[in-house]
Amino acid sequence: IISIMLYDRGNPLTDLTGKQVYDRARYQRLKADRLSKKLPDPIELLIPEELAYIAGLIDGEGTIYVGYVGPKRRSVYPHVGVAMTHYDVLQWFGSKIGAGTIKLNNHTNRRRYNERIRTQRPQFIVKIFGRKAQLLCQRILPYLKVKQQQARLVTQFPVDTRSGPGNYIPDEIQAIRMKLREQINGLNHTIGLTWEEWDKRRSRG
Repeated sequence: IISIMLYDRGNPLTDLTGKQVYDRARYQRLKADRLSKKLPDPIELLIPEELAYIAGLIDGEGTIYVGYVGPKRRSVYPHVGVAMTHYDVLQWFGSKIGAGTIKLNNHTNRRRYNERIRTQRPQFIVKIFGRKAQLLCQRILPYLKVKQQQARLVTQFPVDTRSGPGNYIPDEIQAIRMKLREQINGLNHTIGLTWEEWDKRRSRG
């Protein structure tokens, strides 16, 4: 097997076999061709009123976090999702951001089979991740109140570096991603008042 030292801006990346070099070049060529034919993302076409409404949805019923993608769990990406019982609102939200199918939220099956809580309505979820999640965070950032810090950190996330045939995510990028994951997910545990803060506000009248 022939091993080739690949360079990027004068710095060696890694030892790759001839097939890996070919796979990498083919992957990048197909990616460039796909991007050249790509239509504008629906998120780029949202008007200010829609952005403000979506920001309100995410502040109240949504989540911004960083988690693993794919069965091999090789790296993490930002996720933005909204979960609620109102199916029609989620249908509108999904169509506006170009999301996939609306799914039952994970815990909803408990409502179906547990007689004690069967009267509760099923909850649905729409979720996007990666570059689309980052783009949405960039566009709704001025309108967010509760989750603005999380969204701002998502805009700094290196989403464009992806693994593929002969293409591996550098350790320094992985380190940045894991640090942002810790910061963003940590913020999600601090939303809202503690009991001590609530007592102080009550004592002030």
